[in-house]
Amino acid sequence: MAEVFLAKVEGPMGFEKSLVLKRILPHLAENEQFVEMFFTEARVAAQLNHPHIVQIFDFGQAEDTYYLAMEYIDGPDLRALSRRSVRGKEPLPPAFCAKVIAAACEGLAFAHDFVDSSSGEPLGLIHRDISPDNILLSRQGTVKVVDFGIAKAANQSHKTTTGLIKGKLAYMPPEQLQGMSLDRRVDVYSLGMVLYELLTGTYPFDANTDVSMMQAILYEPQVSAATRRPELPTELVRILGKALAKEREQRYADCIAFQTDLERFIRSTGESVGARDLAQVVEKYCPRNPESPRSAPIERAALQTLPEHPPPETPAPPSRRGRIALGIALGGLVLAAGTGVVLVRGPGTSPTPVAAAPPPRPVVEPAAVAPPPPEPTPEPTPEPAPEPQAAPPVIAEKAPEKPPGVEPAPVRVPQKGKLTIRVRPYATVFLDGTALGQTPLAPVTLSAGTHTLRLINRDLDKDVTRTVEVKPGQPTLFTLDFQAD
Repeated sequence: MAEVFLAKVEGPMGFEKSLVLKRILPHLAENEQFVEMFFTEARVAAQLNHPHIVQIFDFGQAEDTYYLAMEYIDGPDLRALSRRSVRGKEPLPPAFCAKVIAAACEGLAFAHDFVDSSSGEPLGLIHRDISPDNILLSRQGTVKVVDFGIAKAANQSHKTTTGLIKGKLAYMPPEQLQGMSLDRRVDVYSLGMVLYELLTGTYPFDANTDVSMMQAILYEPQVSAATRRPELPTELVRILGKALAKEREQRYADCIAFQTDLERFIRSTGESVGARDLAQVVEKYCPRNPESPRSAPIERAALQTLPEHPPPETPAPPSRRGRIALGIALGGLVLAAGTGVVLVRGPGTSPTPVAAAPPPRPVVEPAAVAPPPPEPTPEPTPEPAPEPQAAPPVIAEKAPEKPPGVEPAPVRVPQKGKLTIRVRPYATVFLDGTALGQTPLAPVTLSAGTHTLRLINRDLDKDVTRTVEVKPGQPTLFTLDFQAD
C-alpha cells in the first residue's frame, strides 16, 4: 500500500525533529481510488488534534507520488506487544490492558464528535479499521490511534464502492460484514476485540479461514474471555461481553460509555496505571534495543507491507552531509522555511536483490548438446544427407518422450479456479449442499467444473438454486440481484 520512512527535520542552530514519512507506492500513485483514500487520511487526520491520535504535520506531492508527514512514535503497536506476551507466556496485566483501550476510546470519541471548523458541521467520522496494528504505545506511556486512511465521514465526497468491505476481517462486527450502514458502535466492537486479544492472546472464536471467521462472527456464540483466562476479573469480562455484543443495540452506545466502564474498573483494582506505569510495561515486554533505539516504528512500518518477513537490520546513519543528500525531493517539501528532511530508513529500502545467474534449463541445455555429434561426422556421403532432413519430424513426434538423463518440464494444467459470489442485498449460500454462510463471502477455491449454488433470503422470501461453471485457473464471478426480480 505505502512505504513508511523514519525521517528527520533539520533546521538552523542544530534544530532536529524525528517524524515519519508515509509515501504511496509508485504503482498505486496512478490508482485514483487509492489516492483519494490517501487524501482522505490527510484531510481528516490533519484536523484531529488530540493527545491520543497521531498528529499529521504535512501532506504533499513529489516525484509523481504523494506523501504524508506525521508524528513519530518510538514504541510498539499493540500487536507486537500481544505477540511478545504470548511468546513469553506472560499475560498482560488486566488493568494495563483496560487503560490502553480506555485511552484509545478517548481518542476515537474525539474523532466521532469532531466538528468541521470551516462549516461548523459534525463530520460524523468513524474509523472502521481499528485493530492492534493501529494503536501504538510510546516509550513515555502515551497511547496513539493511527491510520485514518479508510475512515468515513458522513459528508465526504469519496464513497466506498457498494458491497466492498474494508478493514481487517477479524475485528469487524456483524453489521460491517453484512454491508449495513455503520455508526460509531463499529469502533466500539473493534476496540472490544482488541481488548479481548490483549487479555487472552487470541480471538473469541476458533477459525482459521476467512470463510469460517465470517461464519463465526455472524452466527456462532463467542468464547468468553474467562474461558481463555480464568483469573480475569468478573467485571472486566462483563465489559468485554457488552462491547462485543453481536447486536449493536446491546453494545455500548459510544466510546465514551465504553471508556467510563473501563475507568471505573481500573479504579476498583486500586492499581496505578499512569503514563509511567504504561511505559514500564512497554519496556518490560518490548525492551528497547540499545544498538538500534529507533527500530520499533520501522519494524511496524515494514509489517504493513511485508507482514510475514522481518525487516533488515537498521544500517548505521551516514554522516550529516550524507544524510542531507538522502533527503531527495521529499526533503524540501515537508516543512518550509529552509528546513530539510533526511530519510533514515524505511521498509521501502528492500534487501539487496540477489544478482544470481539465471537458473539452468535442464530441457533446453541438453537439447543444444545433442546435435553436435552429427556435425563432426567426417563422412560427406550423399546418403547421410537425407537423414538429417528426415530427423526433424521424428524428433518432433518423440518430443514428449524422456531423453536419456533429461527430465522434461511437466505441463501443468490448473484444475482449480476461484469463485466469487455477490448477491444483493444478501443471501445465505449453500455450495454443493455445504453451507458457506451469509454474503458477503470471501472468494472460494474450487475444482474446475459445474457446481450448484442454493441462495436463500428469508426477508424477501427467496430460495433459488443456480449452477455455475468454474473454469480452471480463472476467476469466476456469480452475481444475483434478488431485488431485480
